[in-house]
Amino acid sequence: MGAVPFCHVGAPQQVFPARGPYLGGNLVTITGTDFTPSSSVLFDGVAASVTFVSDTTLVVQPPPHEVPPPTVNPPSGQQQLGGFGQVTIDVTVTNLCGTQTLEDAYTYVAFRR
Repeated sequence: MGAVPFCHVGAPQQVFPARGPYLGGNLVTITGTDFTPSSSVLFDGVAASVTFVSDTTLVVQPPPHEVPPPTVNPPSGQQQLGGFGQVTIDVTVTNLCGTQTLEDAYTYVAFRR
């Protein structure tokens, strides 16, 4: 019986920059381990455009995110930016070996002009 090939799940460790506009489309670098050319990335469950750089680096364009309604009294720990709040989401990386999520890894914000 032949040996089973060893497979590693891609493990995201850092997202930089860790914040960007609700419109998405900015460039974000995800560093970690065991990325492959077939790795895919989800921002809050929505697919991002992915460029494989190496087994430790992916460059992605986050998709747009729904803008939450303005809050008069934001909850503790949240800021009121540009008339709208901010939302922090999970980033998930999937390759042929499985899926791993980096929780609270990216924050969509409304920028003032």
